[in-house]
Amino acid sequence: MKKEKAYLMIILWAIGNPLFAQIAQKNLIGEWRLESLIEKQISASEKQKRYVFTVDSLLYRSARKNIDGTYVLQQQTLIISWKIPGFEKPLIINIENLNQDTLRLKETGENAVTGILIRLSAIGKQHFQTALKAEIKKDFRLAFTELKKASEYHYPDAMYRLAMYYFTGTVTTLDEKEGSKWIKAAASLGNGEAQAIVSSGSLKY
Repeated sequence: MKKEKAYLMIILWAIGNPLFAQIAQKNLIGEWRLESLIEKQISASEKQKRYVFTVDSLLYRSARKNIDGTYVLQQQTLIISWKIPGFEKPLIINIENLNQDTLRLKETGENAVTGILIRLSAIGKQHFQTALKAEIKKDFRLAFTELKKASEYHYPDAMYRLAMYYFTGTVTTLDEKEGSKWIKAAASLGNGEAQAIVSSGSLKY
C-alpha cells in the first residue's frame, strides 16, 4: 500500500512539474503562425506574424520587420535563448508544448507578451511551392490543383492565390462566392493581402 501511494505521489508530482513538459527540438522545426495573444486583443497585422525554426536558427517575420538569429533550446527548462544580431543579450523565451501543432511562447522582460502559435502544415507548404513553380511554367491547371490541396491543409498563402483563380475564372468557373470564401479564410489565418481585401469592404459575399 505504501509503495502504491509513493508511485501515485511521483505521478502527481511529474504531472505538475514543468520539467516534464519537454519538447524534442525536431518538433520545433517548421513554420508557425501567431494565433492569439494572452490577455491582449490581437490585430489583423499581428495575425501575419510567423516564426520559422530550423535546427539552430529562428526567423521572425511580420508585416514590418524580419529578425533572424541563432537560438539554443534548454530542454530541461524549456527556455529558448535567442541571439539576435545587434542585441547585447539574448532574448529569453519560455516555451510550452500544448500539443504537436500548438506552442505557447512567453517573452521575458518588460511588456512581455504570451502568444499561442499554430504550426503551418509542411505538406501544405509543399503543395504551395509546387503551385508556384507550375505558375512560372504557365501550367495553371496544375497550379490550381496544387493550390486546392494546399488550401485543404489550411495554408493561408495558398488560400489567397486560390481565391484569385476563382475571381478571374482562370482554369475554373468564375465564382466570386467561392473566391470570397477563400479570401476570408486566408485573412483569418494571417495573409496580409487577403486581410486588405476584407478590410476594404469590396467583397460581395
